Amino acid sequence: HSLKSQHVIHSDNRAKVFGLDWSSVDTNLVVSGDESGNFVTWDTASNRVKKYYFGKYSVMSLALHREDSDLMAFGSKNGLVLIVTFAGSGRVIHKMRGHDEDCYSVSWCPIKNDDWKLVSSSRDKTLRIWSQNEGKQVKKFRVPGRNRNQAPSFLTCLWYDEHRILSGGENGELLLFHLDIPDKKDGVKCDVLHREHFKSLFSVCVVEGIVYSNGQDRIICTYNLNTNRLLYNLPTLNGFAYCLATNQLDPSIMAV
Repeated sequence: HSLKSQHVIHSDNRAKVFGLDWSSVDTNLVVSGDESGNFVTWDTASNRVKKYYFGKYSVMSLALHREDSDLMAFGSKNGLVLIVTFAGSGRVIHKMRGHDEDCYSVSWCPIKNDDWKLVSSSRDKTLRIWSQNEGKQVKKFRVPGRNRNQAPSFLTCLWYDEHRILSGGENGELLLFHLDIPDKKDGVKCDVLHREHFKSLFSVCVVEGIVYSNGQDRIICTYNLNTNRLLYNLPTLNGFAYCLATNQLDPSIMAV
């Protein structure tokens, strides 16, 4: 593989990029956001870039709109969730308060119905659903369980279909919330799909019913939502592998 194209706009202020998304509406559009609150829209076809600044928000995550390529939601370090537009010079449409701590992940519902909705997850161990039309929270539910580790939990989320949201758990579980099935204390039904990770999940994506997850433990897991079966658990490395040796009795076992 070879590098096709790149831009270095964020390196001007040496800020770390924490949010990145590829538009499903305009497949040439890539948007990134950094810890200084700067956003860059990048047209990969023409290699044109444009910089935006909506205020002093340390960006933790972002998600481009499912229908309008000018709209974007992002979560910030202080727990705020914002919906902004890139039209013209850019402006904030909604600034929504609810989370008590950093907002780690945001994801749009793939189906509109009467309103576009957005889910966010936070260090405060809650997932919250927001209305684009009203600019306010319409539902809140907590991630079950207790954190066995001393480190703060990183919670990621993905709105998979109209009634189901995927999320990481307190101890690396992969969770599935059913919005159409109520649970006690005004919550929603939650299933634990697997416990293959032993630390927080950083990222979750779905391709044709297959869930791919990776986390702080550097393990990549795949799970089939259609058959409710774990497909595989793949450990990865942090750094270079300098030597390896296979087991002489069982070649499927290897030391690195």
